[in-house]
Amino acid sequence: MEAPYLSVADAVATITAHLQPIAEAVWRPLSQLAGATLARPVSAVRPLPPFDRAAMDGYALRSQDLPGRLRVVGTARAGGRVPFRVGAGEAARILTGAPLPPGADTVVEQEAVARESEWVVLDRAYPPGRNIMVRGGEAAAGAVVLEAGQRLTPLEVGLLAGLGVSGAWVVRPPRVLLAVSGDEAVMPGQPLRPGQIWDSNGPLLCAWLKALGAEVAGPVPLRDQPTAVRRFFRHNDLGPFDLIVTTGGVSVGDRDYIIQFLKASAELWFWRLDMHPGKAMAAAGVAGKPVLALSGNPGAALMGWHLVVVPVLAHLMGGTWQPRRLVGQLARPYPKPTRETRYLRAQLTSDAEGRLWVDWELDQGSDVLSSWALADGLAVIPRHSPPLPREHPVEVWLLPHLGRANYAWWGRGSGQKF
Repeated sequence: MEAPYLSVADAVATITAHLQPIAEAVWRPLSQLAGATLARPVSAVRPLPPFDRAAMDGYALRSQDLPGRLRVVGTARAGGRVPFRVGAGEAARILTGAPLPPGADTVVEQEAVARESEWVVLDRAYPPGRNIMVRGGEAAAGAVVLEAGQRLTPLEVGLLAGLGVSGAWVVRPPRVLLAVSGDEAVMPGQPLRPGQIWDSNGPLLCAWLKALGAEVAGPVPLRDQPTAVRRFFRHNDLGPFDLIVTTGGVSVGDRDYIIQFLKASAELWFWRLDMHPGKAMAAAGVAGKPVLALSGNPGAALMGWHLVVVPVLAHLMGGTWQPRRLVGQLARPYPKPTRETRYLRAQLTSDAEGRLWVDWELDQGSDVLSSWALADGLAVIPRHSPPLPREHPVEVWLLPHLGRANYAWWGRGSGQKF
């Protein structure tokens, strides 16, 4: 009986056991931090916010004076000091973001206040702390706000700016060498000969790698020739690179020369995974450098990218990443028994009773990219599962930048991307 293939989790663990995270750090200004990974933790040098502030326009006053008729003694504006104090029976006009005047302990929104010349009337009581952004409420002075190994999105860039940070030490971007094998693959823009197709793997993975902060060399085209594969691995200077990623040439065909080379001339860590599509994947060490060899079919290569390559990149940059997981119910039966674990591109909906429905009707072809753009996540059908009926519970892995989780838009009236 054939031994079970390595699971996705075991594949990631096998690869990362051979890799040390990048130790080199570089300084980047705030404007260049999006997409980078912190090399050192960032602490708040001052409280955030640095003083009690009004969360909306209204009147600052003492809660103990309510309900009542209060005299307005001044106006507190954002961007300056408050030169007065709010005493008993008094209130101050206050604008959003302004410092809370001394003596006041609450802010009542202006819609709840009746203004009568230099007086305001409030007909009910309000508790202390209303509509106030409290000093240090988001971060106390000295608190670690972001840890080393965290990837910085625009949200974290905004948080750093609020802390007064003008730049940070980040992990040196991983250097990745990307190669695409196959005599049939032609760079977009070039004329096609009979039997050829335009290469999508190279531009796809190059864009993904750059989006995650890597520096990419390639994509390098590889002919389906053993000499071309040997020349790529032996004659290229692999020294500057942290990772080599290839597509194609890794299955069981006569012309799958990448896996033949890795078996014969490399330290092969694994070949083939419990992952469909994308089972034909290998990892190895060549001249001390990690090689991740993905399937040549774009949809299958993308599966290996999300489930294996992305966690490996996170490890190289000092972090960890796993997809978020939910449990839903199949919206339609899944009629096939499974040999390997199947990861089905799926769309998610919820009904009035709060049930999460998982619809795998999208095209599941290994060569198909368009259905990835329409998917919300991956429905996981475990290996050796029988056919599954409608409403059967199924785990769903949520992946960033898929379907409705992505910032994507398209022409009015089209209703979909493809």
